[in-house]
Amino acid sequence: MSRSIYLCALSTVAICLLFGESAAQAAVQENQTEGQETNAEETSQQTTADLRFAEPLLLSQGTLQLGGIISFGVRLPLDDESDNSFGYSVMPHVGIFVIDNLELALYVGHYGAVGGGDYYGDNFQFGANVRWVFDIDTIIYPYLGARFGMSFFGLVGEGVNTAISAGVPAGILIGLNRHVAIDIGLSLNYNQTVSGPFKESPGQLYIPAGYLGIEAFF
Repeated sequence: MSRSIYLCALSTVAICLLFGESAAQAAVQENQTEGQETNAEETSQQTTADLRFAEPLLLSQGTLQLGGIISFGVRLPLDDESDNSFGYSVMPHVGIFVIDNLELALYVGHYGAVGGGDYYGDNFQFGANVRWVFDIDTIIYPYLGARFGMSFFGLVGEGVNTAISAGVPAGILIGLNRHVAIDIGLSLNYNQTVSGPFKESPGQLYIPAGYLGIEAFF
């Protein structure tokens, strides 16, 4: 009887040791898995930090924005009587973020033809612009918007025309720091004359071949 009790005790101790060793191995494996997950998360954070080596742009509600762009492009009259022309456009603007990432801005601008087709005199424009700036955790900030306004232009000696205009600006901001960004993009614009010698004109498209600007946020 005493031998049986002794054997039972030994068996119990062996089973306990076996289960204890298995539990220890499981705990080690779990710690290794957690360590790997932590390392992967840290690596991901480091990668994101590497992509955004500058402070994020100030795009929060209430932020003021001041900037300007210059572009070179082709003006395409939508009729068979006028030829295409090539020119430049300069457009300063000021805006405010009404909510995070959504900006409402006012702009003024000047377009001047430098070659091709009919020569247009000074072409002045003004209007409003709304755009959404996407924060993708890098120094690159894509944006997409809409533009509405009016412009005044005319042939030399032919009088002044008034037109309504609409455009779709799209591009990217490259954040240099929290307050300054370079603007690279394009904007397809449509002008429809509503008064003046060209009142019956079917309208014009302006397609920029180059688009460059700089913006400040404060």
